[in-house]
This record gives sequence, structure tokens and C-alpha cells, in this order.
Amino acid sequence: MPRPAIRLVCFPHAGGAAASYAGFANELPAQAELVVAQYPGRGDRFAEPAVEDVRRMASSVSAELLTLEPHAPLLLFGHSFGALVAYETVLALQRSGVRPVQLVISASPPPRLAGGGETHLHDDDELWSIVCGYGGVDPEIAADADLRGVLLPILRSDIRANELYEPPVNPPSLDCPVL
Repeated sequence: MPRPAIRLVCFPHAGGAAASYAGFANELPAQAELVVAQYPGRGDRFAEPAVEDVRRMASSVSAELLTLEPHAPLLLFGHSFGALVAYETVLALQRSGVRPVQLVISASPPPRLAGGGETHLHDDDELWSIVCGYGGVDPEIAADADLRGVLLPILRSDIRANELYEPPVNPPSLDCPVL
């Protein structure tokens, strides 16, 4: 397999799965490779227990990225909750001596302002109402009790991980540009 010119690593939002970035593959130039983080508890990892710790998620993603051959420059993109996991993944990669070429984040405050909140403590009906109130949940999905039963534990886990996140007290500088 030829070495890609760039490896785009995408990190889904809370409750999101790798499939949410499937359309990206068709939009990338041929010399770019798309890799999407698949968090435990969803997609092909549905049988695994969800992880409620951003740093553990990032450490796992970082370890997987380090095994990919051939090595290629990494550009990390995270949306919302995924931005926080991407940030922590950059820190884990840096500790391993790997410097991504860029970190791109969207729909997320800076890590120093992340964490806090008690949304994950609400009962199922309240949590589902809050999540659906954010927008982005198709009304047919919101009304489907079976899908709600599958999605709610995953969402609660991700929201809990986000809300219990504690930013580094003295964060190291990132060795890559941030957009």
C-alpha cells in the first residue's frame, strides 16, 4: 500500500459513530486517507462497553494510530465532543514522539473551558428531551422507542465523559497548528 500524503483522522460527536463521516471518503483527494475513530459501544464495536473517560478514549485512539502502516502525516479533525477527544489524542501522540500536522476542531470550546455540567445525571426522559432539543436528531429517530433505547446509553456515556473531563492544570503546548 502506498504511503498516503495525509491521513485525515476524524472524531465523531457525542453519540456519533464512524459512519457519520462516511461521506468524507468520496470528497478527499486520492492521495489522502480517511481514518475515523470508532468509540467503544457503537458500530462494529457495539458489544464493547462504552468508555466514560476522554483521556482513555484518546489513549486508545492514539495507540491504534501508531500501529497504522505505512506511517503518514496526521491531520486530526474533531467535532463537538470529538474535538475534545481529538485534542487529548494530539497530547497522547506528542508523548509518543509523533507530531500531527494540524488539529482542526469545530463546535467546541477550548479544552480549558471544557468539562462541568450535570446533564448526564438526568433521568432518561429528561436526557432524551435535552438531546433532541439540541437539534440534529431526526424526528423519526426521536420518536422510535427502540432506537432511543440503543442510543440513550451511548449518549449518556459520552455526555458524562465530556462533563467529567478535567482540563490539564498545566497543559503542554501543542506542537501543531490548531484551526
